[in-house]
Amino acid sequence: MVIGARRMPEVTEYDDATRKLTELVELTSYEAMIYVTLVKLGGAHASELVTRTGVPRTRIYSTLDRLCIIGMVTKSKANPVTYTPVAPKEILGPKLTEVRANADNLEGVVNFLDEKFRTSREKGPIQMKHLWQLMDKRTVTRHLKTMIVKAEKKIDVFSCPDGLSYLFRYFSDVMVRKGSSGVKTTIYTPLDPEEDTMARELNYDFDVRHRRVESPVMFLGVDDQSFLIVNFKSG
Repeated sequence: MVIGARRMPEVTEYDDATRKLTELVELTSYEAMIYVTLVKLGGAHASELVTRTGVPRTRIYSTLDRLCIIGMVTKSKANPVTYTPVAPKEILGPKLTEVRANADNLEGVVNFLDEKFRTSREKGPIQMKHLWQLMDKRTVTRHLKTMIVKAEKKIDVFSCPDGLSYLFRYFSDVMVRKGSSGVKTTIYTPLDPEEDTMARELNYDFDVRHRRVESPVMFLGVDDQSFLIVNFKSG
C-alpha cells in the first residue's frame, strides 16, 4: 500500500480540445479554456466561468472581452451578463479551410522538391554546396539571372502570381534565348494560360502548367543543381 499516492486527473476530450485550440488557432490558454467551457455549458456568467475554469477573476473579463472582439463569444445585454459561444463550425470553419489549403499547397511543394531531390540523387553522390541568404532585391535579381544564363539543360519554376510577374518582367528575354539553345523551361503557376494573359504569353515560349500555389514564393531550379527560393511576402 502506498501512502499519500495521488491519482492523476483524467484528461478529457474537452482538455484535448483546449490544448489544440491554443496550438492551432493561436488562442491563449485562458481564451481556449473559457471558449471550450462555454461550448460545454451552452452559456454562463463570468462568476461561473471563474469557478469552472480556474481563470483568475482579475483576468476573466478581459479574456471574455477579447473573445467577443474576435467573434468567438457573444454577450447578452441583461444583468448579470450571460456569455454564449458562437457555433464552432461558424467561427472555426474558415480557419479549418485555411489549414487544409496550406496543407494542400505544402504537399504540392514537397512533391515537386522530392521529385527534384530523387532526380539529383540518381545522378550520383550529393556534394556539399554553399547556402546563401540574399536579402535585397537587386542581389536576388542578379543571382537569378546568373543562374538562368548558366543553365545547360533545363529550368524549373514553381511560382506564385507575383513571382511569375517578376520573372516575366526581368528574365523572359534571357530565358527565351536559353530556349533557343536547347534549354527546356517548365513553369508551375496558379495562373491558367487559358485565362491569364501573362501566363498565356509565357506559354508561347515555355511549358506553363497550371498548379495550385498559394504561398508567396517562387522556387527556381537549374539543371537540378542550383536552387533559389524568393519570398514575395510584403513586409
